[in-house]
Amino acid sequence: MAKKKKAPVDPRQEELRELIELKKARQAAAEHREVEVETPLVAEEKIVPKTFKEKWDNYWYHYKALTWGGLFAVVMVVWLVKDIFFAQKPDLTINIATGYNLSSFNNSMDKDLAPYLSDYNGDGELAVIVSEMSLAESSDPQMMIATQQKFIAVLAAGDELIYLLDQQGYDYINDGSDSSMFINMEALYPGLEIADEDKLYITDLPLGKKWKLDRLGDEDEESDFFLCVRYLGNSAKDNEENQETLRRCLDFIQNLVVESYPEWEGNQPVYDPATMNMT
Repeated sequence: MAKKKKAPVDPRQEELRELIELKKARQAAAEHREVEVETPLVAEEKIVPKTFKEKWDNYWYHYKALTWGGLFAVVMVVWLVKDIFFAQKPDLTINIATGYNLSSFNNSMDKDLAPYLSDYNGDGELAVIVSEMSLAESSDPQMMIATQQKFIAVLAAGDELIYLLDQQGYDYINDGSDSSMFINMEALYPGLEIADEDKLYITDLPLGKKWKLDRLGDEDEESDFFLCVRYLGNSAKDNEENQETLRRCLDFIQNLVVESYPEWEGNQPVYDPATMNMT
């Protein structure tokens, strides 16, 4: 039996069939995606800095913040060590609380006080710290409140014992109380005209005139400025350190008195807490 001959393939039908098969394959691939295998990347060549500049740039890029932090820490440690071991230690600290800003027209108050001191700490120098907390009215209320809070903190700490005050500062400390936290100067220096209860007036002393205290005040009445010394036990701790501070304060008062009243030379009174503290 003779074989049938195949009909010739139409090229257009073959092309259509291939397109249909390709479309099916794409659709199957879209519906059933297989995990693609990533082609491993070719390892990048590691760049190693060779010159000093390249090494420095590389270090600074990676460790800039750490370097600045380390330098700051070193500076703080050095500053702390300097303050602890090498800072000048004052022989005395005097606190000023008045209705004026005395340091604004007396820029050498610490040097003016030095002749009335002795080398109490034995470091070969005479040094005094003048800490002023002005109670004068200010155009900056926040600054005024901060100053008053600082003054209250100093009083509460009880480590500072000698104060230069005017009546405003004195009233601010006592706050209407009938008792006083200061030593009775009148009992300490009986018969001394500048000693009145717990105040030692310095307005007319050489130091007061040098500081122009006699020129301050209203037109009708000048202001009086005086020194007050806290006694120990009224929130001022009665410890060994404060006992030494009190001794220095009373020696300073004595030197101030002797300058204008030489009859007290070599006759420094002995402080008796039982009879010379204000109550």
